[in-house]
Amino acid sequence: WIAAGTYKLSQTVPLSRSGEADKPLRIFAQPGERPVFDFAEQPRGSSSARGLQISGNYWHLRGLEVTNAGDNCIHIAGAHNTIEQVVTHGCNDTGIQITANSSDAGDDTRAAHNTVLNCDSYENYDQANAGENADGFAAKLYIGPGNVFRGCRAWNNADDGWDLFASDDVVVIENCWAISNGKIGPSQNNTNGDGNGFKLGGAAKDGDANMGGAVHQVKNCASFENRACGFVRNNNTELPQLSAAETGRACCAR
Repeated sequence: WIAAGTYKLSQTVPLSRSGEADKPLRIFAQPGERPVFDFAEQPRGSSSARGLQISGNYWHLRGLEVTNAGDNCIHIAGAHNTIEQVVTHGCNDTGIQITANSSDAGDDTRAAHNTVLNCDSYENYDQANAGENADGFAAKLYIGPGNVFRGCRAWNNADDGWDLFASDDVVVIENCWAISNGKIGPSQNNTNGDGNGFKLGGAAKDGDANMGGAVHQVKNCASFENRACGFVRNNNTELPQLSAAETGRACCAR
């Protein structure tokens, strides 16, 4: 249990141990409280400067706030993890990202079967790349099967609300919304931020068999006032499935 308060951290917190299906490793906020993990002291723009790094399996995080990390607020390379009622913001890359290491490409047990439930991610911005990479949520590049986002919200992120670029396993996004992504503070240089609500895939990278098309599923989601598209295929070689989706701007077929 974590009590309320702001915990200033300068190094990545590695969650590398693994629990079991009936015995997950839990990090919960005390009931009615919201502890804040503040990584403002980390260097900016390095993948070694992530906030929480989950490489283990069967972790369950609930009720935390993670902010100001030098890279991802939370990076998940393990499997069967649950991130619930967590808020990420102000990080130098995507708030919550699921991606396996390139050395694990093709291993269906890595970056697989993770659930992100009722989470918020906003105002993430990568200054060094002029907003090219900082999304609200992502499951991209090398991932395994079974990743789900449910009941989550992304707004005012520099790049996209959701980014599924080059993932070749199906990602399910249910009951989520993306608003005003690509629109950040007027003093910030965001020339490379795309500003899509839901970026649903991407073409294979350099012919890599472990990157490419997947029929991602988006159910009962809303996307409004993003700088670019509400929902975009992003040159996915497969056609994503949208059902009961609402957008304030037409979907983009590209």
